[in-house]
Amino acid sequence: MIAKDQLPFHHVEKQGFKNLVKFLEPRYTIPDRTTFSRNIIPKLYLKVSQKICEIIKNMEFASFTTDLWSSNNNTDYLSLTCHFIDNSDNNFIRENILLEVIPFKPMYHLGEDIYTFTIETLEKWGIKEKQIHVFLRDNAPNMVKAFSNRDFFSFGCFSHSLQLVITDVLWKQKNHEELLKKVRQIVGHFKHSISANKLLNNYQKQEKLPERKFIQDVTTRWNSTYLMITRFLEQKKSVVGLAPYIHLKVSLTSEEWVLLDEISKVLEIFYLVTLTLSKETSSLSEVIPVLRSVSTYLEKEVNKSNKNEIAEKLLSKMNERFSEYEQNKLLLLSTILDPRFKDRVFSGEYEKFQALNNLKLELDVIYRNVTDTSTVSPEIESEVVTINQHPLEKSIFSHILPDHREPMQCNSNEAEIEKYLTEDLIDEKENIYEYWSKSKLIGLKKLAAKYHSSPSTSVDSERAFSTAGFICSKSRNALNPTKIRNLIFLSKNLKYLD
Repeated sequence: MIAKDQLPFHHVEKQGFKNLVKFLEPRYTIPDRTTFSRNIIPKLYLKVSQKICEIIKNMEFASFTTDLWSSNNNTDYLSLTCHFIDNSDNNFIRENILLEVIPFKPMYHLGEDIYTFTIETLEKWGIKEKQIHVFLRDNAPNMVKAFSNRDFFSFGCFSHSLQLVITDVLWKQKNHEELLKKVRQIVGHFKHSISANKLLNNYQKQEKLPERKFIQDVTTRWNSTYLMITRFLEQKKSVVGLAPYIHLKVSLTSEEWVLLDEISKVLEIFYLVTLTLSKETSSLSEVIPVLRSVSTYLEKEVNKSNKNEIAEKLLSKMNERFSEYEQNKLLLLSTILDPRFKDRVFSGEYEKFQALNNLKLELDVIYRNVTDTSTVSPEIESEVVTINQHPLEKSIFSHILPDHREPMQCNSNEAEIEKYLTEDLIDEKENIYEYWSKSKLIGLKKLAAKYHSSPSTSVDSERAFSTAGFICSKSRNALNPTKIRNLIFLSKNLKYLD
């Protein structure tokens, strides 16, 4: 309760809780807050951390997400989340384990200091640098410097990269900024005025409009801005109809309503892909398909008779920022090893060739490094893996996937690749980890365990800091860093004791 639900230690001394426990078990004496703080929680932390050590000791490759955060008492913390494929007992499950949220000791956030502190922290968990596959970090220059030019892949949070595109094109434009300011002011009026809300509710019933309240956005989360805009457009009739009666200080011109609609249309695809990338099962394999899908959508908006100029600017900025993504070995291999996409989502034959060539080279290394080849030879005659095959439904990826693939000429290990590539794609909603757990393509399965270990965003680090925000509230700012670390760690990892 204290760890899992972020309740304060003194909760165990509240009379209502005492009454509940007494009702459930009159003979039980509840330990006091000091006992929980100094004894029970530290022992529980030790027990769970030992369990985590057992889980990670046999992992061959792991990817990590990391970020820096400052608490309300001005203490800097570094988060480290470990991601790896657990393929024990014929499983293929991606584990996402929070290892640390610890005070960042160096005085300054310099790249080399971040790198050294991070590696030292991993070594305390028995994790060596050679086991690192990918370090996923934000796009701040110090983070880029910390993890670039190492013996492992380094990749910036993809959601953050998309957000930078949106910020550059939309929120830094003065006319867009002024428009959003107006929308926020009108929404704020409805949020804070009881009489305006009553009029809104009555007007919605009278005009048979959806009876929903306005959404106030959080400026640091552009997704919430999209939701605010779409709800505002949905309630346009209410806003215009009620304006004379609620004394709004601002109003939108007809041109501004058109501009707001254009912004909403182009943000929709970004909103949808962000939801996809934020799932716990999201993988780096989705980066290239997402880029292709967003670009294709924006191109259609640009080519319409009433050309969307915002879409044109977003497309230009995306081409500028992501031009080299389809030459990135990490992304190419992650994509081709995804049974939802394989080699069918690349923008051209050259990119497809590069992905296939890299896959062959990686598979050759796998088989060269195996000592007992009889146990891992490609099972070319095994049954094709199918998992509830369905025709692809309408989705963000459906318009970039061709219907079929031409077979290639192959021999030896290439036969394993050919077998995999000629299988039907699985449905976009299917679980790629379940697919690989059932696969008999041993070499490719081993590569998939490596390249699907990494998520596409650093959302796990953000979730850890969200939990930290609940724990490090203004009423609990006296908690020392060790207690904070223990509580966040247990909040995320108690499930491993089940």
